[in-house]
Amino acid sequence: MHNFRDAAGADGYPADGGRMRRGLLFRSSALDAEAIDPARLAEARLADVFDLRMTVEVTPKPDVVPDGARYVRLNVIGDDVELGALDPKSLKDAAGARELLTDVYRMFVSEENARAQFAALVRAVADEERPQVFHCTAGKDRTGWAAAVVQRILGVSPDDVMADYLLTNEYSAAVIDKIAAGAAAERGEAIGEAARVLAGVFPEALTAAFDEADARYGGFDAYVREGLGIDDAVIARLRAKLVA
Repeated sequence: MHNFRDAAGADGYPADGGRMRRGLLFRSSALDAEAIDPARLAEARLADVFDLRMTVEVTPKPDVVPDGARYVRLNVIGDDVELGALDPKSLKDAAGARELLTDVYRMFVSEENARAQFAALVRAVADEERPQVFHCTAGKDRTGWAAAVVQRILGVSPDDVMADYLLTNEYSAAVIDKIAAGAAAERGEAIGEAARVLAGVFPEALTAAFDEADARYGGFDAYVREGLGIDDAVIARLRAKLVA
């Protein structure tokens, strides 16, 4: 469970009216049988497991869902996207990998299906008082944007949101190193560095999503209300649950 962590951070990020409550909303990498400790996962007493992955990711590695938890698929990217470009073998260098991931983050904001899935997640979190977890495969891109959206809605500062996002590079350091080393051994150092970029996170990617929200909607608040269709009532419930 290399990237399983509390979306509130280690101490509860400062937010509007207080601090984020810990123990209620978790973010994670995939919860398949090879990745998790079932006993420790059960300790979280989860009400919901939100899986943001594509079907091609889910089928070979389905989630292990704790007893009593509801499993919900929210397929952010959809199943009609060609995944070949996300293979490090298709890239020539780290610059190409950075450009690719930056485009993906813009898509999180620009694509209607992606907005619908992120909106459904926000509403589901607001409507459930018990603990929940959301995840994708590495717990960094789809999961990273989802966490950033929730945190910013709650009034967490942009600096804290970015710092939390970048923690993947610490939590998943061993996994990132393994992926990069494997790609380098197979295809050379340039591909290894491209793989390292794809396996980790960097500030410009998350910034690209916020910039896309600014360009399309005139700001983050307008993106939430117009792009996601989240109204004041949902925001109030979300804050009541997650801000102490």
